[in-house]
Amino acid sequence: MSTPNFYNKNASKIFAVSEEDEYSENWQDAKDNIASELTPKGYKEVSISDNDRNYPGEYFLEKEFVFWDLWKITIYAVIRGAYYNGTNFDWQVDVIKDSYKDYEEADLYEINVPKTVLEKINVEIRRIEKAFALYTDKLNCVGVFSNGEAVYERSK
Repeated sequence: MSTPNFYNKNASKIFAVSEEDEYSENWQDAKDNIASELTPKGYKEVSISDNDRNYPGEYFLEKEFVFWDLWKITIYAVIRGAYYNGTNFDWQVDVIKDSYKDYEEADLYEINVPKTVLEKINVEIRRIEKAFALYTDKLNCVGVFSNGEAVYERSK
């Protein structure tokens, strides 16, 4: 049984970095370059593991927003090890709604977020993906076979 090389949870494309051999660290160069693009825009460097056994990831940048003392939004840039070769970049948005009546903590798509908040999140997602696109190969998964193998093509 096989499995797709890349795990892409949220990004619009697979933002991949290939490695020529086991000594290559192209992923580190891409990560550093992405950080240098986003830190002047308010992102701060962090190192938080997502503890995924198959596709281990590290949240390496974060930016927080608070709206009306009710909504706390944290946007992360994530780098994930590919299953076989290389890495890919992704993003994650965590939402906390904290009011005197209730407390909710969820992924972006699991909670009803006001339009104003969602617009700000979308601006940041576009900013992150633009930085990813500068230093990675953009791929689309065009198919997965019954044995789990995947076929990728370059995206525009």
